[in-house]
Parts: sequence; C-alpha cells; structure tokens
Amino acid sequence: AGPAPTDATRTPADAVPYRTRPVVPPQDTVPYDGEPGRGPDRRRLLAFAGAALVAGGGLGGAALLRLTEKDGPNEDRGAAPPTKTRWARGRLLWTRTVGDLGPTGRVLRHGGALLITDAASVTALDAATGAVRWRHPARDVTAVRPLGDQVHLLQSGMLFAPELLALDARTGNRRWSALPDRPVNARTSTAPDGQSAFFTVDGRTTALVSYASDASLWTKRSLGDRPWRAYGFDSRTGEALWFHEGTRAAVTGIDAAGGRLAVGLRLPTRSGAPAEEPLFVLRISGAAPRPEPEIPGGAAYPHAHPGASGTRYYARGGRIVAVDLAARRTVWRRALEGPPTVTPSATGGVVHAATPGGVTALDARSGRVRWSRTDVARLASGDGSVDDDGPPLVADGALYATGPEPGREAKSWRDDFWGVHALDALRERRLWSVPVEADGPFRAAAGGGLLHVCADGTVQTFTGPDSA
Repeated sequence: AGPAPTDATRTPADAVPYRTRPVVPPQDTVPYDGEPGRGPDRRRLLAFAGAALVAGGGLGGAALLRLTEKDGPNEDRGAAPPTKTRWARGRLLWTRTVGDLGPTGRVLRHGGALLITDAASVTALDAATGAVRWRHPARDVTAVRPLGDQVHLLQSGMLFAPELLALDARTGNRRWSALPDRPVNARTSTAPDGQSAFFTVDGRTTALVSYASDASLWTKRSLGDRPWRAYGFDSRTGEALWFHEGTRAAVTGIDAAGGRLAVGLRLPTRSGAPAEEPLFVLRISGAAPRPEPEIPGGAAYPHAHPGASGTRYYARGGRIVAVDLAARRTVWRRALEGPPTVTPSATGGVVHAATPGGVTALDARSGRVRWSRTDVARLASGDGSVDDDGPPLVADGALYATGPEPGREAKSWRDDFWGVHALDALRERRLWSVPVEADGPFRAAAGGGLLHVCADGTVQTFTGPDSA
C-alpha cells in the first residue's frame, strides 16, 4: 500500500447539482403567540428518542413519526388550543439539497466543515454558508473519522477486503490508500481476510482490524474459519508498519491509546455454551507488535486497557456505568427507567443520558441526577458510532432535543412533535427553539453554535437568535 493518484478535485459550488435556498433574515427574541395545530397536511414531523440513526458499521432504523395534532375526548383529531409564552426563536441560516443519504449515511462536523456521507460520495460543505468545499467519490463507506488535517474512510464490501483511505480535509484530495497485505510468513497466508473491519487512529498510527462476521448463520457458513487480523499503517503516508494475526473470532470493538491496540473478541462457542468475550491487548509502540495479557470479559469495554486514561460512560443493561479506563474499574452505576443511551464523555462535569421517557443530566463524578426533563426527547448525533440509537447530541455547551412547541400543554414529548430545542447542557434552561421541517427519519450534527439537521435529502442549518 502506498500513495495513490489524486482523484478528487476542489469543485466550485455552482458546478455541482446542489441547491442552496436564500438565507432567512435574523430573528431576535420576541413574544410568540402559539398558533393552533394544523391539519393532517402539516409537515413538521420529528423522530422520537427511540429512533435509530444510521451509523457506524452501518446503522439503521425507522423513526416514529406523529402529526402535531391531539386527540379529542372521543379520539377525534382536533387542533390544540392556542397558548402564549415568551421564548427565544432560533433562526434558519441556510438549506441545501444533498440527496438521499440512504441507510448508511452520516452527518459530521469537523472544524468549519460539515461532512455528508451518502451511498456514492463524501461531501464537505462550509458549515456557515452551505457552500460545497469538495466532493470525493466513495462507495461502501462503513466508517468515517475526521482527525486534524485528514479525513479517514473505511470502505468495505462482500467481494473485496476492507480498504482505508485518507483524504486531505481541506481539498478532499486522496493522500493515501491502504489494503490489508499479509506477510508471506503469516500463519494462514492463503486464507483471505474477512469482509468486516474496524479502524482507529492513535497519533502517527492507523490500525485496521479485519474479521469474519458471525452476525448470521449465512455469514458463518460463507466466511468460514478466518482469523481476525490487525494491520498498522503510518497515519501520514499509509506505509505498512506491522501485522498481527489472531485466532478465529468475531470482533466487537477496538481502541488504540498509549501505544496499545485493544481488540474486543467474541470467541466461537458450542451450542448452548456462554460466549467468551475477552479483550485482547497488543503493544504496538515497539518495532514489532507484542501481545499482553488478555482481559477476561473486557470486550464490553474496549477503551479500558493499560494504555488508556480518563473516565468513559457506557449504557449497559438498563444502567449508566462510569468506568475508570486505566484502572479498569467501575466508578458508579445509575439505573434509569427504560433502555438508555449516554454520551461517552462528560461536558463541564456532566454526562447526558436519554431514555424513552426523556433526557437526564448526571453528575460525572457521582452519578447523581443534576436535572431531568420528560417534555423533550433525545436528538441523537449522526456521527456513525456503533451504537444504533446514538448518544444525545451535545456541542458547545448545548444539549439538543426534540419536543413540542414551547407553551403548548404536553404531558410528555410523546404528545406533540414540533421542532428542536437547544438547552443549556449544565443548567437545563432552554436557550432557543425552532420548528423543523422533516417528513421522515433525520440525522443531526452540531458545532460552532450551529445545528445541522438532514432530512428528506435536505440539510437545514439553524442557530440561536443572538448568534452573529
């Protein structure tokens, strides 16, 4: 593997089939009279907290949608009575048609760029204006990771081995590409790699781990007894650095930190036997990779290994679990009502969780509930994480959530879907709200005080009323 010819070019916005709508004039914080709900033709439909977002190794899911109407006493559809309340109304900056993202599309913020991944390409838009910065053709993308001045892509398919690409984050030009290349002395040099893969970046090293999936009986039979394999590449050049071959096992997750590569494994078992899921640790900081002692049962926490540091938060068995990564010990557990999702890291000493009943802010050190709201629902990030539901979207001190129009009487967010609310992530108070047009499932990203919502093949970008 090595440098490849450039095949993406900087393209002016007016040379590609994208459509930008006029910018909406700013709106200050104003008294707002809630208007009666409209009839069935109203398009403001929002996905609820249990909606799955496309992500990671291929995320999918259907959003639960509901019109902004309320049932009358006899279950007939009737308009909700108007109410009055003062609230800060967000404003729409720009919209752009980007086409259908499909079941594996992603929406990510990286610096001043908004990265849109669909079935055929990765497109970088200027986050503030919606102008196209570059567009790179790329099919079968299963993971995207922007880091520094590069955007790493993982492409995979059933007929070919996984391939890594590194693009210039500014221009979209290909810097290098790399395919798994087993040394001639590999233990099973004739066996092809499995078509599933993870990758991670740790400083100057990009690690790719390939494996044969055991997700279904068909994949087990068709892919056979192929071992998992790890490849190390120079993150700047794509030069091959090292290779390690494991045993037959499915890979559940990986992490690289502190000169170690940790690989969560699910070992093959006999019928009825409990699955063994150890965490395999490989030291990769020396001239050649060297295995370290496995961590029994550690696959559920692939970030907790000898090279890691800090605290990470997981949703496990209906609870939020805080794990000291270096010590590999549980700091606290907190049970919530309903299956939760959680942000993997804290913001200002607070970690945010969501359940079908609303959103909750927990003290990062103790797990104590700081605040909880049942009138709004999780707006999940579209970052391609392996969590099908996705963590709550938190950026720049704001937690973004869906919910009813401010001032309308709704016992919970289930009663009315209207738009998105930006909440102070630490203090709960509402910063601003904005109605959102969406006829189906949508993905979201945020950064730099901007919220991007992609639905129905269109990106809508919002900001608060006081933003410049």
